[in-house]
Amino acid sequence: MAARWTPDRTDRECYPGPGLDLPVLFGDLDTNMHVNNVMMGRFFEESRVHSHFEAGVPAALHRAETYNLIARVAIDYVREARYRQPIHLRLRVSRIGTTSATYEQAAWQGEDCVALAEVVVVCRSATGAAPWPDEARAALEDLMRPATS
Repeated sequence: MAARWTPDRTDRECYPGPGLDLPVLFGDLDTNMHVNNVMMGRFFEESRVHSHFEAGVPAALHRAETYNLIARVAIDYVREARYRQPIHLRLRVSRIGTTSATYEQAAWQGEDCVALAEVVVVCRSATGAAPWPDEARAALEDLMRPATS
């Protein structure tokens, strides 16, 4: 059976680091003692916000009187995530268009990839879709996937 994801999607070294470590709390669990699907979405959200601020994206957008919003989120659950094992998350930008960008995210517990996310974000101004300001585009480029050899 062919793998569902390309190997680089689950390889931590294929994402810019250092990433973000978050604890898994009891309230994050479902009745089977696995991380609740909604909570996994929140872990990915926190990782996106963290990566954005680290790269300077919000400040660059603000200076250009633009902002970004989420147009699409898709999450694949690779294996069960469990209690009391921190989750390590990383993000990379896989595509930057004129007014949108696609992010790929991954979450690991230990060495095991437990979830993947793909997110489409769009740049907006007060009047509608807007091209990425140069400074914001440069910040997003810093989050691009590492070059493969």
